[in-house]
Amino acid sequence: GDSTFDRSVRRALSRALGAELIRLPQAHPITRSYYDFSKGYLGYRIPPGDKYRIDYLEAVELDGRVAILYTRNDYADGMALDPTLNPIRPSLTDLSAEEMLEGSLQFGVNVITYSVGGEGVAATVGATSERKRVKQTLDLKSLSLWQDFNGLAGQLHGWQKEKWGNEGTLSLAPDGRGGKALRVDLQPGDKHKTAIKYDIPAEAGRRLDLTKVRSIVLDVYNSYHGGFRFSLVVTTVGEGKWQSFESKSEYLRPGWNRNVQFVLAGEKYKSKKTGWAAYDTPLENARTCGKIGLFFYNADRIKATVLVEDLRFEKIGE
Repeated sequence: GDSTFDRSVRRALSRALGAELIRLPQAHPITRSYYDFSKGYLGYRIPPGDKYRIDYLEAVELDGRVAILYTRNDYADGMALDPTLNPIRPSLTDLSAEEMLEGSLQFGVNVITYSVGGEGVAATVGATSERKRVKQTLDLKSLSLWQDFNGLAGQLHGWQKEKWGNEGTLSLAPDGRGGKALRVDLQPGDKHKTAIKYDIPAEAGRRLDLTKVRSIVLDVYNSYHGGFRFSLVVTTVGEGKWQSFESKSEYLRPGWNRNVQFVLAGEKYKSKKTGWAAYDTPLENARTCGKIGLFFYNADRIKATVLVEDLRFEKIGE
């Protein structure tokens, strides 16, 4: 995530060639010189490589041809991935090691084909179709709206930022469809994540009963040019004690991420009980949920705006 090298490359190219890097269009010949990536790869605008930081390619063109191709997505490491080994660091995508390896190699073939003058072969890439998730199937017909942010006259519906996380601000913003969304402006910091929460009103002992909720589903917009992860945190009350459960994280691609699903029923979570070390604890006291939160893992490198809307419950079938 360090941008020092990026700045020095741009400065050196300008000094040496008197030329600036330009952004290549989605359908540039390099994206279809052999494999056709003009419509993307597994839902990404371009193959992600090993570290998906930028969703476009940049280049210096001389005499109408790409002379220098530049990207921060680390395709060399992507080509060297060993799918049989566990990665040392989490991926910046939601793809498997096999999928990142395949995309990186196909991207490399395109670069070589273009560089020797090839164009127009355009082998079909099956990966351009939508990727099916392995996790539980989501029944959209069973969803019921829990919260949206319309008609609140500037109020945030009880959402707040946790003080112990990275800095950030909450407000309401247009969702692009005539409604409102919760806007979270993330600021980088040394706490690894920005955390927001919603406290369930507890008048007369009232709590949120999640025993018949199979999953919590929401739509999230990510303004950042690359992706990062976020998770759901459910806090319940039992025998006078509060306990929080953090879900496995989901990957936020740039733009709208529709129907992001966090499964509750049958899933295991990280918790304080086992030192937040593993996803080994089932959700306890689901009948008395006192707080729901979201952790955005923006670390010290990501400044971005996130929109959250239409929090829904997928009910367990009768």
